[in-house]
Amino acid sequence: MITLYLIRHGETDANKHGILQGQQNTLLNSNGLSQAKTLAGACQHLTINTIHSSDLARASSTAAQIAQPHQLTPKLTPLLREIGFGSLEGQHLKLMPAEKQYHLQRLYTQQINLPYADAEPLAKLESRLSQFIKHLSAESSGNHAIIGHGYSLNYLLHHLLNWPKQNMQLLELANCSVTEVIFNRQQWQLVRLNQQVNSLSSILK
Repeated sequence: MITLYLIRHGETDANKHGILQGQQNTLLNSNGLSQAKTLAGACQHLTINTIHSSDLARASSTAAQIAQPHQLTPKLTPLLREIGFGSLEGQHLKLMPAEKQYHLQRLYTQQINLPYADAEPLAKLESRLSQFIKHLSAESSGNHAIIGHGYSLNYLLHHLLNWPKQNMQLLELANCSVTEVIFNRQQWQLVRLNQQVNSLSSILK
């Protein structure tokens, strides 16, 4: 059996102020680092065989905290990066022009590609996430922590569970939340969803 702990990175200033990050290499803020340390304390009770992380700093810093109690070295990969929002990255969500907000909303609610040449197509996102899972599933068993980003982890979760991706907007993965899925009897199954960091210590034991 394979167990995946899907973990969103800790808070950044961009998260706090409603700025779209995408593949920008933003850092954890002080609260995000505190979240990651709290999560690491809760996760020390788990058996984790490997830790895989996006190579963007906010994710890799979160992974480093989780890795310490387990004496593991996170495996960093660009396959787990956030979706690329292109020219929308770095913009305040509420201050975007109406047209850009409309295109972003269509991405979230209808899975329609952003109409910008520098934005990542959904087919490319799905391809790289599928490539990562294919590599991981080559192992017959194990417990793996996967540290990534809000949109791409949400997309991966819906992909694994065959949930309609048009419903992705109904779920916002919290910073340093844990979602657990297992591969059992030839299918992925949900164990816990979006368990937030302030309630993890009494549960992940």
